[in-house]
Amino acid sequence: MVAVHYYYTSQPFGQGLLSARSRFEALRITKAKRLCSLSFLLRCRDQGTVPHYLQFHHHIHSEAAKRIYRKTSFCLLRERIHHTRRELDAISRDLLGMHLRLAAELSTADWALIDRITFERASRAAADDKVRQCHKFQRLHGAQHAGPRTDTKKTVVNLSGRPLEDAAYAALGKGLNYSVAPTVLPIEDFLSGVKRAVRSLPVEAAEEVRKETVFVS
Repeated sequence: MVAVHYYYTSQPFGQGLLSARSRFEALRITKAKRLCSLSFLLRCRDQGTVPHYLQFHHHIHSEAAKRIYRKTSFCLLRERIHHTRRELDAISRDLLGMHLRLAAELSTADWALIDRITFERASRAAADDKVRQCHKFQRLHGAQHAGPRTDTKKTVVNLSGRPLEDAAYAALGKGLNYSVAPTVLPIEDFLSGVKRAVRSLPVEAAEEVRKETVFVS
């Protein structure tokens, strides 16, 4: 039995009660962080922004393929939102059980002390996580929703003395990032890549993505 505890409670804690207190604190901090993650994902969904780890990529870069990639990425984003909500529900139920146990077995003063300290620690963890998630969202949103493109006629210097067409300016403005589109698209590779990507999606979302792939030809 522990006579002097970290929280300096008025009564000693047994090992079981000590573990319950630690579990209660961990659950509160985890819930606070999950709420911040959910807010981040919801903001991304509402602002049309996809986190890096949910962005679907493939080597095909046609406009139709890009639309499918983006739709698949948003399906993954919605799946993560549902998953986070399910996690929060499970955490809340565990937290309620720990809350009732500690409130029943501790004195009123000891429970009030533990309740206040764990709440303050969870609040600090949530505040730190919120700042990090806000900075992360600003970077993502700025990168995915950039302003109007720079006029390539102002960035490309024509030293040939011959007039260039707008298509030539556009191609030269891409610099070393420019590549010629393939004459034959590997449709089978693309479809197999989409098939693998939608395995983790809910049935409705996966079916929606599969319908979009029908238009790729």
